[in-house]
Amino acid sequence: TLVAAAFGCSALMANAQSGLFVEGGIGIGAATTKFVTSEPGFRETIDIGKSRPLGSLGAGWRWTSPTTVFGVGAFGNLAGRNIGEITVTDPAGSVTGKLEQRNHWGIGVEAGWRLAPPTTIYGKLTWNRANFKGTLTETLPPDVFTDSISNNHSGPGFGVGLRHALAANSYVFAEWRHVNFNRKTRVIEGVSYTVDPSNSIGLVGLGWTF
Repeated sequence: TLVAAAFGCSALMANAQSGLFVEGGIGIGAATTKFVTSEPGFRETIDIGKSRPLGSLGAGWRWTSPTTVFGVGAFGNLAGRNIGEITVTDPAGSVTGKLEQRNHWGIGVEAGWRLAPPTTIYGKLTWNRANFKGTLTETLPPDVFTDSISNNHSGPGFGVGLRHALAANSYVFAEWRHVNFNRKTRVIEGVSYTVDPSNSIGLVGLGWTF
């Protein structure tokens, strides 16, 4: 009876990884951005980076076999907008660059290997989109000049994770993702602004299947 119960429990926990799912996680998002300003006779490159608390919500569908798990889904990340600020000073004055990131969402596919009935290690490929706003303030006494650029950036991402079923319809997970957003350049009044961002994200969370 005990052996039969153990096999039944394993089967139920394995099924926690099948079907429609919703999940939520919390963690840290580390943003790294190269912000380049150039005009005739002047070029300034500023590397901006900042880590901030982050939340993530996702939903999708997974299929399982005795040894593998495949899934598709969508997600949205919730975090503070400020992802970095830096000031460069020289004898002529100073340049301050500030960057904000908003509305990061994406879609993805995953493939996993079941280490045990309730436990899966997996890899993930994603397509991501977010809005980035860069603001540049040049202080050249007695004048102060401010310009900004706002663009939607998209790009591929990849990640790895570990998921473990707690019961027939719930699981916990830990996941790491990296995203390379595309680089964009805009020219405003003869000045060229280039924003080249990326994100690294670590999450732990809880999910449910239906």
